[in-house]
Amino acid sequence: MRKLPILLCMLIICVNVIAQDQFKIDSLQSLLNSAGLNDQQKSVVYRELSSLFQYKDSAMTVDYANEAIVLSRIVGDWKGVIFAKATIAKNLIIMRHFNVALPLLEEIKSLADRRDFTEGKMAFYEGMSHIKWLQRDIRSKIENEKKCLPLAKEAGNLQRVGEIYNRISWDYFSMSQYSEAMEYATKALEINEQFGHPAKIANSLSVIGSIYQELDEPIKSMQYNQRSLKMLESIGHWRGMASVLGNIGNNYQTLGDNKQSIKYFNRELEIWKTHKDFLHSIVAHGNLASAYINNKQHEKALIHASRSILLSDSLEVSLYKARAFLTLGLVAQHLNNYSDAKQHFLQATELAQEQQHLSDQQAVAESLFQLESEFGQYKEALNAHVVFKQLSDSLSSEENIRNIALAEARYLHNKEKDSIQFVNVRGKMLLSQEIEQRSKMQFLSLVIIGLLLLLLIILYRFYTSRKKANLLLLRQKDEITGQKAVLEEL
Repeated sequence: MRKLPILLCMLIICVNVIAQDQFKIDSLQSLLNSAGLNDQQKSVVYRELSSLFQYKDSAMTVDYANEAIVLSRIVGDWKGVIFAKATIAKNLIIMRHFNVALPLLEEIKSLADRRDFTEGKMAFYEGMSHIKWLQRDIRSKIENEKKCLPLAKEAGNLQRVGEIYNRISWDYFSMSQYSEAMEYATKALEINEQFGHPAKIANSLSVIGSIYQELDEPIKSMQYNQRSLKMLESIGHWRGMASVLGNIGNNYQTLGDNKQSIKYFNRELEIWKTHKDFLHSIVAHGNLASAYINNKQHEKALIHASRSILLSDSLEVSLYKARAFLTLGLVAQHLNNYSDAKQHFLQATELAQEQQHLSDQQAVAESLFQLESEFGQYKEALNAHVVFKQLSDSLSSEENIRNIALAEARYLHNKEKDSIQFVNVRGKMLLSQEIEQRSKMQFLSLVIIGLLLLLLIILYRFYTSRKKANLLLLRQKDEITGQKAVLEEL
């Protein structure tokens, strides 16, 4: 029952966003139908409408963008032409029509270069970055993002700079280059906090939290993830909330707190199911199966592993099936069902080999070795152990590379922390020196003021005594003059 208000709030927020977009669309369409708009104004309205239809209706997006291009050309608004073409290119990229999108992006860049239009150049590099991301060419994506950075700085668009830093940090994280990921995530967080944008701040916090999880610092990771979750909850960003809930579940699993990890994985799954995001539901079911195995709740582990496999089959996704079959094998092994356990482990091995996941292959080989040993199949156990050892050797070289990356990330973080500490200490020293100097100046000022007051008092007393003496002399003079006059009369 406690979940019901949260779900209702999330539903209301989603309905409000949809309603706001629809209200904008209706208002702009009414504006177009009304008289009094010139071609320049109409082109702007068409561009806005094409953006609003971007993820709703690709045909309407292109139609409105083409109308904007025609009108922009009539009025000589080449910037409007570039913006509208960029919208069409983005729509083509979303639909994965890369062969059509690439020439259009080149056309945008050519026009932007001729006019020296920074926003147009950025649209080209962002479009190329989007294509490389969809093609899973992360290194090329980073190159295009980095070409976009100086243009965003040149345009003075600091918020755009923060967005690019965010994207680059995730790219480096996906490549296990944690020192670079930490560097860009920290920069992004600093900029995003300046503008107070909750979703972007949450994104940066989430990257840093994920990096700390890889650095085997789950408590620090959880601190950043919890901060991220609060921000996302405040704006009802359900997709971000679900992802961060999964991250916190992983934090608790690393700490060995299976009950808390199950709690957070269940919250994650509830959100994916509510929004019918079946792909991410596969991951959540897998997480729960693993957590229930660790908590020795084998029946529940079996349920979630089976659901993960069913969803994977329906979506024709085999990425997480190997782990699900591994879970099924572990449950069967616990129930002393040798034939089912071995069958599931072999299915897991085949899938892991298809996906070229060495870590999954190693985990399955280890489980096979334990199974064969437990049931006295020593020859098969030896074969499984040989495979396990070979995979361990292969992974050790990858682990060395990863450890180097982790060491670099730790060094970068510690260096930054030491730098901040040095700046703080130096600041405190300078502040104490300034306070001491001010105290001395204040004391000196008080001494000078005291001396001046003393001098004024002395001068005042001298003046008054002198005045009294003068008055006394005048009286004496008057008396002498009077006596002299009396004597003269006699």
